[in-house]
Amino acid sequence: MMRAFRTHLKQQFNDLYLHKQYHWVNSTKKKVVREFFLEGYGVPEEIYDENEAFFLKLIYNTLQNDKISAKFTVDTTSTLSQLLDEVMKAKPNNKNLKRFFAHRAVQLLWGGKQGKQTPFREGGLSDLLRKMSVSTRQWFCSKLEKVDWQILG
Repeated sequence: MMRAFRTHLKQQFNDLYLHKQYHWVNSTKKKVVREFFLEGYGVPEEIYDENEAFFLKLIYNTLQNDKISAKFTVDTTSTLSQLLDEVMKAKPNNKNLKRFFAHRAVQLLWGGKQGKQTPFREGGLSDLLRKMSVSTRQWFCSKLEKVDWQILG
């Protein structure tokens, strides 16, 4: 589900910009990612500014922290940026997932309706469930029962 969440965001970005970002200079990439989340998802500027590395990592997920820091001159040691690494890589445990989904920035991307883009809850999650086999969907739903849905809205 976490990978589908990130893939959903990246796919919307690619659909909007037609994969042109691979030919842009780093300053343009940084500017366009900012516009995508501020306008597309209605993320407030102060939340974006505090967690800029997190948003860049969602789109440029193949880059390591040191590359993101160097290319975009951002601090990748913010709490949310580190949580993203933990839930996507080595430590996707319940404690980290709760902390991740409790963050306002993640809640806006998951189910916010303030921007132009379709939130994951309305687009990506239903697509993910539709593609699963019956047995996989049952297993997945058993895992979803453990999620604190109050946090996600």
